[in-house]
Amino acid sequence: MKECRVCGDVKPVTEFSKRARSKDGLQADCKACCTAYLKEYSKRNRDKINERNRKRYAKNAEKERQRSAQWRKDNPERRKEITAKYRNANREKCNKAVQKWSKANRDKCNARDAKRRAVKLNATPPWLTQKHWKEIKKIYGLRSVCSLATQVDYHVDHIVPLAGTNVCGLHVPWNLQVITAKENKIKGNKY
Repeated sequence: MKECRVCGDVKPVTEFSKRARSKDGLQADCKACCTAYLKEYSKRNRDKINERNRKRYAKNAEKERQRSAQWRKDNPERRKEITAKYRNANREKCNKAVQKWSKANRDKCNARDAKRRAVKLNATPPWLTQKHWKEIKKIYGLRSVCSLATQVDYHVDHIVPLAGTNVCGLHVPWNLQVITAKENKIKGNKY
């Protein structure tokens, strides 16, 4: 057991980080107090830390790129969480960046759209009747009516995605729904 220098609580030694220079080989502050201090320090010295990181990156650019790539590979869920949080906080900036990228990369956008159309064609079963096609057209018509009536952009969404990771749906009337564009973008390619 050891007493924390900051909070004064007596805690097990597992709650203290190692420090070779101290007599007992442990930090004087507990891990919780160290974490709180570092968070506060980061808030107060954001510019200083950013400048130090820029210099370190410039000096070791290739090594830093590899380190970042490895972190992204090892932490896919955390990366998605961070990206989503950033996009929600900077929606307009991200939309402008996507538009700029799309204009500069028309070939890539066209290839992506062509792939989606091909997937959709393969997901349309040959046994659909004229009645089914009329239902599909009605659903797309409903999307237009909803968009005009409410002045909110609506999309026709596949309930079970055509190119899902675990399951792939079909382009059939009972797999279509009309939802707002915002809801559709949030849903993404999930079931």
